Amino acid sequence: MSKHNELLFRVYFTMVMVVLCALLLSFKAVKINVIEGERWSAKGDSLYLKYMPVRAERGNILDVQGRLLATSLPIFEIRMDLRADGLTDEVFKSGIDSLAWCLSRYVNPSWSERRYRDHLIKRRNRGDRYLLIARNINYAQLERIKRFPIFRLGPNKGGFIIERQNKRSTPYGILAARTIGYVRPNVQPVGLEGYFNDQLRGEDGKRLMQRISTRGTWIPVRNLGQIDAKRGADIVTTIDVDIQDLAESALYDAVYQHNAQWGVAIVMDVKTGAIRAIANLEPDNGRLIEKYNYAVGAATEPGSTMKLASMMAMLEDDLVTLDTKVDITNGYARFYNADMYDTGNYGDTVDLRTAFEKSSNVGIAKTVQRVYGEPRQADKFIARLRQFGLDRTTGVEIPGEAAPHIKEAYNTEQSWSGISLPWMSTGYEVQMTPLQMLTFYNAVANNGRMMRPYLASAVVQDGRTVKSFKPKVAISQIASRETITKAQELLAGVVLRGTAKAHRSEYVSFAGKTGTAVIEYFKNSSDRKKYQGSFAGYFPADDPQYSCLVMIYNPRGSEYYGSDVALPAFVEIAEGVMALSPRKSSIDGSRNKPDSNLPPVKFAYKTDIQEIGNALDVRFDEIADSEWVALENPQRNALTARNMEDMRLPDLRGMGLRDAVFLLENAGLEVSTSGAGRVIRQSVRAGTQVSKGTRVQLVLG
Repeated sequence: MSKHNELLFRVYFTMVMVVLCALLLSFKAVKINVIEGERWSAKGDSLYLKYMPVRAERGNILDVQGRLLATSLPIFEIRMDLRADGLTDEVFKSGIDSLAWCLSRYVNPSWSERRYRDHLIKRRNRGDRYLLIARNINYAQLERIKRFPIFRLGPNKGGFIIERQNKRSTPYGILAARTIGYVRPNVQPVGLEGYFNDQLRGEDGKRLMQRISTRGTWIPVRNLGQIDAKRGADIVTTIDVDIQDLAESALYDAVYQHNAQWGVAIVMDVKTGAIRAIANLEPDNGRLIEKYNYAVGAATEPGSTMKLASMMAMLEDDLVTLDTKVDITNGYARFYNADMYDTGNYGDTVDLRTAFEKSSNVGIAKTVQRVYGEPRQADKFIARLRQFGLDRTTGVEIPGEAAPHIKEAYNTEQSWSGISLPWMSTGYEVQMTPLQMLTFYNAVANNGRMMRPYLASAVVQDGRTVKSFKPKVAISQIASRETITKAQELLAGVVLRGTAKAHRSEYVSFAGKTGTAVIEYFKNSSDRKKYQGSFAGYFPADDPQYSCLVMIYNPRGSEYYGSDVALPAFVEIAEGVMALSPRKSSIDGSRNKPDSNLPPVKFAYKTDIQEIGNALDVRFDEIADSEWVALENPQRNALTARNMEDMRLPDLRGMGLRDAVFLLENAGLEVSTSGAGRVIRQSVRAGTQVSKGTRVQLVLG
């Protein structure tokens, strides 16, 4: 090959290679930009730009009168872009000393002015664009920080970055805490917060963020890519804060006084089934708190409150009358291989009315065994219990309701035995929650109509009701009108002549049934027995407005009967609730018209209560010559003396902070407080003798 031809070959070869390379590069470019363009574009953006969620503000939970039970308070995180476009060296140097002084004085006093100054200069030299200044700043603090030197210039010239967050708050502290509930990451949702989470949480927004360092620091892209979050809806509940406070306060005293394992108090509107209060308390490290909703989640053997259902079953089947005689054999009976006892000796033969009012286990069990114990008759008794709705869950808006347990007659797989019938008639070998039992008693108070208990009345979005929850009838009539009338008569007799007689109130009439159950009846005969005391009923007795149940589980003091541990709390709740109502009922059931009487006052500054009386045109018949007074009997309108005699601590509940602190500090005691409002708890029990220097903690709510 000549040199000329060789040169041409090399030129052509080079040209071919260049063309091939060009074609290859063109193909790659087309592939990247057209075929795979979206994928590579998204990947590039993800390295430097991406949308991050902006959490929506959670809706409020309100009581029946619109008072906040749970709300989201704004808290702020303050950061600084030390390389913001408008933050020049001149601006930074002229304001750094003043900014450092403000941060040291108002944000973190543990850091000196010099330390802040050196820190900010060092971070600016390093190029930090998202420096944390402060966390958990409230709105008032934010307004002050906005006026700091440099920061007042805004995000561009001052590098001032505000990150808003929301913190869930319960203004009334532990009041109804478990019913309100919570929603937390990786934890089962609880209470109303969990049940209505979809409505409360709102819709998250989006914000475009830019990565500004290899360390993964992201800052918002200002004025671009912001999609606003939508605030969650509000939930209006049936809870009444005043009634809830009464129930919780009475329950607190009962659980504390009897050293109980836990306690429950529930108040329900008779006509609608609306739950006005639901309290659960148990000891925890020296204090009583709400850790679990026993009212909804704990199914236990109810004990003697079950006797109402047993009596109603026999009456409904027309097998007995209230005057039917039963031989209670001095309070002892043997059923197959098991012994049953009464707590008192009521003689040999009594009528069923007396057996019920005195809560005779033997009287009720022997009668049930006689009328339903014939071969293949027990299923009729079980059918009546189901007719009364005792086998149903309530469907209340709290996750985790325990199912009731009513055995099927003769079902050996459910451990049916020869003693099942008499034991079920007195509240054993059956299980139900406190709320399920109260629902049954509420139906009796409501003339046989069983209402579905409910806790939420409306969902409200931006002030507009988007969904309302009306009362629902669970069973239109659980028993005949005649049976219901006799049941009401029996419950009234318990208070007039029976186990609740000692706790009759001079302020409000009520009807109900005491209940005492031995926990794990067949398992702890050699150990100290554990008990569960309860009282279920309604008030006023002549025209029921509210039903209520109080249960005290495993009281570890000397008292354990329902009449001793639960009934006093029931009476305290009933009196308090009716004092809130414009309609009051006397002990004989007669109704008084609203008058100018003041409600009972345990402890008050005399000058203050006299001013209230003058404003309401109330004339006091007697006025004690003391600085502090009580109004114990509103009908008498006498102000009696109340002083810290012998240094015994008074009952401070219901007092305002000013009066309570003034009283205690004047007596030489040290006082600490938490919360806001009036005194709902005191760390030292009322009546305790104290000395100067004793520390008393007051919880307000």
